[in-house]
Amino acid sequence: MNKMTPPLYEIVDALYKGATRFAPDWVTDRPMAAAAVLGFTGSYLVAQGVKAGLRKLGEKAHFDSSLLEKICGAAAPATLLAGMIIDHEGVRQILENHQVYTAGVTASAFGVFAGFSGYLDIGDIASGAKKAYTSLKDRL
Repeated sequence: MNKMTPPLYEIVDALYKGATRFAPDWVTDRPMAAAAVLGFTGSYLVAQGVKAGLRKLGEKAHFDSSLLEKICGAAAPATLLAGMIIDHEGVRQILENHQVYTAGVTASAFGVFAGFSGYLDIGDIASGAKKAYTSLKDRL
């Protein structure tokens, strides 16, 4: 049985190696965790950028972008699920032979979902951090 190369493997591998090149040893010693964190973070930031772009486009073209945001948010998990249904043997080979890749791709699907769903919004996180900092500063 030959090993199946995951889709976009070369691109993902180059991004992973580039991001971990300057990482501390405790990160590179845990490649699955590093791939998951990098996959989630990268795809979350891309999703937030796409979401902001859709909102700007919606403002200029005078349409509500919320439906497109929801479709984009469901696309990554749906794509993974469709891949599992269409080529279950190929997915099994990827899971067995490319565990680090699998951790990163799975986390990236969650990152896209989180980025589009609004459950984890950068603006809310920054606003909450600023409020917490101000409150702490006032107490000291």
